[in-house]
Parts: sequence; C-alpha cells; structure tokens
Amino acid sequence: MRPVERPQDREWTEWVYLLKRLATKRRIPARVLYNGQIKQFVTILENSLEMRHAAKHQSRPLKDDRNILQLISAGIQVAKILKDASAMKYLDQLYVQTEKQIQDRAAAARFRV
Repeated sequence: MRPVERPQDREWTEWVYLLKRLATKRRIPARVLYNGQIKQFVTILENSLEMRHAAKHQSRPLKDDRNILQLISAGIQVAKILKDASAMKYLDQLYVQTEKQIQDRAAAARFRV
C-alpha cells in the first residue's frame, strides 16, 4: 500500500470511498457534521464522483458552465456539513468570482454577435 503523507497522495475517488465507508459504518461522529447529516454527506460525495467522471471522460459532455458552479456548490455543502468555516468562506468567494466570470463572458459574447 502506498504511504499517505499529504492529501494529494491519493486520488479523489479513494478519498470518497474512504469517507463513504467511514460515514456508513458510523465512524464519523454525527456531532462533527452539521445537523448530523450523514446521508446528505454520502450523497454529495457520490455526486462529486459523477461530476468528476463526466468531466474526465466526456462520455456525457458537460453542457455549460453550470456544472462548474454545481461542483463548487457541492464543495460548499461538504464544508458546511463538516463545519469548516474557512473552507466555506473560500468556496463561497470562489463561487461568486466564477459566476461573475461566466456572466462577463456571456455579456461579451452577446456584444460580438
């Protein structure tokens, strides 16, 4: 087995599998999750795998920028469930910046037509 020294030493799918297993086996105490939302946490993790698969393989092409906003939103939900205020703040700022960039690009495209 490969040693883990940093989070980057594992793929996202490996972390999702581990977190799902810990959550479903009740190894993650409900008190560390916002409102004890273990089922929601597992659902968000599963959805993140779906989005990652779609982005990586393009078998189901990404339709538009909303997918990026969905990924960031999922991150915000995970940060909220894990009660990580600094991650929530960072991801919220990222969401706002990304949304603004999408709107600016759309506005520029309208003027080119």
